[in-house]
Amino acid sequence: MKGKFSVKVFETERGRVVALCDYEILGKEFRDQNLVLKVSPEFYSGEIVNEREALEIMSTANMLNIVGKQAVELAIKNKLIHPDAVIYVKGVPHAIYINVE
Repeated sequence: MKGKFSVKVFETERGRVVALCDYEILGKEFRDQNLVLKVSPEFYSGEIVNEREALEIMSTANMLNIVGKQAVELAIKNKLIHPDAVIYVKGVPHAIYINVE
């Protein structure tokens, strides 16, 4: 499902946490040396959204946890994540954003 994302929103006492991943990698695990990136349905599985909806939801977050090429590219393109903040595990991009204001 290219162009589709799974997004789950958590309301916490510290603000809104948005977990977003490319739909295609939901439920997969990636290992690279001693790094493990688990795209667990318990954390990322929620509403299935398109690019516009994903961007709207991400823009409301105090904290973002983003995994996948399409999701991370969308966040970078819209200046929600700096490219230097991205790590790669087995070629899969992952980024975390925390608003400390």
